[in-house]
Formats: sequence, structure tokens, C-alpha cells
Amino acid sequence: MPPSYPQGSGQPYAQGSGQPHAQGSGQPYGYGRPGAAPQGHGGNPTGAPGPLPTPPQVPPYGAALPPFLQAPWSPYAPPRMPNVVRAAQVLLFVGAGYYALLAFTAGMTISARAAGQLTATGVSMFGAAICALRFDSGRQPTRTTAIVFASIAIAAGLGAAREHPTGPATILAIAVVVLLAQHTTRDWFLRHH
Repeated sequence: MPPSYPQGSGQPYAQGSGQPHAQGSGQPYGYGRPGAAPQGHGGNPTGAPGPLPTPPQVPPYGAALPPFLQAPWSPYAPPRMPNVVRAAQVLLFVGAGYYALLAFTAGMTISARAAGQLTATGVSMFGAAICALRFDSGRQPTRTTAIVFASIAIAAGLGAAREHPTGPATILAIAVVVLLAQHTTRDWFLRHH
């Protein structure tokens, strides 16, 4: 399509300017050179004369951030579960697994009655292990329920210790009660308030 010329001027208009385009500039109509600064701005896109301002320096990957940028939590990542809570969670899973293995082997080697007794003894540890599934997103009632279940598991394990080897699971339940009673654990479960 041929360029349009204003009547009587003999020169084409620069697009959008309403002014005649200078002949021989080598620029297409209405466009500057790629990468060149707009004319009349002194090379600075902000309009101020002089060179461009230097961008802020970014620390290299893995470098420590300045103290004002370090936050104890990140708004984009969920907070990490404290090691005390994670240890209690793992101990509850191990204790429930121990009772399940004990009941299975008693059912295979001794009798179905022994397997039933061990299953009944381990029910409270299974309940505490179910509570442990909610430790990462649970609130204070989850912690309290796990402490109650672990306390019942201690009593049931001591009651069955004369007939069955429930000592390791009882020791695990005691450790869980101690871990869940700490201030770090309480603070973790109160973080939602």
C-alpha cells in the first residue's frame, strides 16, 4: 500500500505526529531506531537528563539476606513443624506399628485371643497415631487428644506387660507425653489463634 501524502506538501506525514516526515532519515514512518532512546529525553526513559539510574544489586544465590528482609516465616511457604513435634509424630507411628506387628505375630504364633488382647491394648496408640496425622495442620484439641490417648496407652501397656512384651510401646508412649507437654509443642498448636 503506498504511503499517504498530505495535499500540497509532497512529503509524507509521520504516523501519529501530524508533522511531515523528514526525507532521508532512514527511519520508517512514525518509528525510531530499535534500541535508540526517544529524541528529546537525553537518553533517560524517565525524562530526566543524564544516564539511566543503576538497578539495585541482587545478592548471589544462596547468600544471606539483609536483616530487614529476613522474616521468621514466609508468607508463601507453610511454617515448618518443630523437631519436637515431628519426633512425637514419628514415635506415635512407630508405637502403632509395633502394636500392629505384635498383634499379628501373636495371632500367628500364640492364639487369636492373644492377638485380640494386644489389639485392644494398642487401640489407644492407634488413636494417638491418627491424631499424629493432623499434627501439621491441627490445633490445640489435636494435641490434647494425642496426650490423652498416649496416657491411656501407658496404662494399657503397663497392664498387659505381665503377659505380653508391651514394654517398648509403653516407653514410646511415655516419650510422646513428655514431648507433647513441652512449650514448643504448645506454641506450635496455638499458632492458628
